Amino acid sequence: MTRPWPILALLAVAGALPVVVGCQDYGLAEAPDPHDLVECEFEVVGDEDSPWELYTCNPFFPPPLHGGWDAAGIGGYDILVVDVLGTPLYQMWYGGGDTELEMDPETKIDHIGYAVSTNGVDWERHEGNPVLSPSGGQAFDAIKTYNPTVWFDEDAALYHMWYAADGTTAGTQIGHATSVDGLSWEKDPMNPVIGVDEMDATVFTAFTPGDVVADDDGLLHMFYGGLMQVSFTETQYAIGHATSHDGSTWNMHDGQAILQGNAGHWDSKVAAFPDVFIHEDEYYMFYVGSQSVANQGNYYFVDDAHLGYASSSDAIHWTRETPDAPLPLEYVNPAYPRVYYVYGRLHIWFTDRFESTMPDDSKRDLAWLNFGLIDW
Repeated sequence: MTRPWPILALLAVAGALPVVVGCQDYGLAEAPDPHDLVECEFEVVGDEDSPWELYTCNPFFPPPLHGGWDAAGIGGYDILVVDVLGTPLYQMWYGGGDTELEMDPETKIDHIGYAVSTNGVDWERHEGNPVLSPSGGQAFDAIKTYNPTVWFDEDAALYHMWYAADGTTAGTQIGHATSVDGLSWEKDPMNPVIGVDEMDATVFTAFTPGDVVADDDGLLHMFYGGLMQVSFTETQYAIGHATSHDGSTWNMHDGQAILQGNAGHWDSKVAAFPDVFIHEDEYYMFYVGSQSVANQGNYYFVDDAHLGYASSSDAIHWTRETPDAPLPLEYVNPAYPRVYYVYGRLHIWFTDRFESTMPDDSKRDLAWLNFGLIDW
């Protein structure tokens, strides 16, 4: 999952941010223990044989305390891990605004910012944030741009971002933008790349990007989330799949969900916020599941959520690896899992509300989960 990158290009991306690389923080001769790179400890969650370790200083990326465009809430985000002379550098694009309820058109998670880190938990926000904002007017993204997913095309040395967008008339659609440095973005003239026109060919009534990965042939696979009407009275969150050669034109295939509610189980009503990686020719998807999705008038709200994962050999047909119970974590309402191998270990970032930290507003902040034993 790491991507090689010239060090000068990475320093240019970081700009004036204090990025430290080399053996000062990481040993290049051999992979260090992740526990030695961060200030706080990890603690095992689940039973004594559980391989899951939770970072004890969660949340590590809260809204800033002294105001700003992202002072009131952190929303959807994406993380890329790039390799600098054997040292990982973490890049993050994240949504910021007034509240964590991105599904409500009245909320203000409406801009996207950028941050970098050398260890995955200590982040430096870019001084020029936000880096992507609504277009205004009558554009498809006139009101909100949020929930980004970013992929780097090594051959073209170009970043691609897909983001959720709300305008004045249609529901949530997916936009696309490109950048040479991850900071200055040019929106695709074909936007929205997945929107109202595609809804007629699918079972979904709204779209938001989950993750985009490239297979060995360079074909892009998008795993998106969306609302799906399963009956006259029941709506679910489900996950769909599309492919593209350029990031702008997408083949929606048959428009059916590839992962949806599993009746009678912990994820019976919701399968959402997918993150996918490829390991030894197998696809793995981490996702949010729930037995609860409630209509709050002008949006649908997911509550009592948990994290689980599934696997697939073709990106279409998925087998739940956690069918009977989610991952054994204590959390309030997690979302947006992001997964990477770093130094031979699986690392999962996710958001949660952390009510014990901020009881008044219950905003989402980023947290970190470390999967210690790799045995797929």
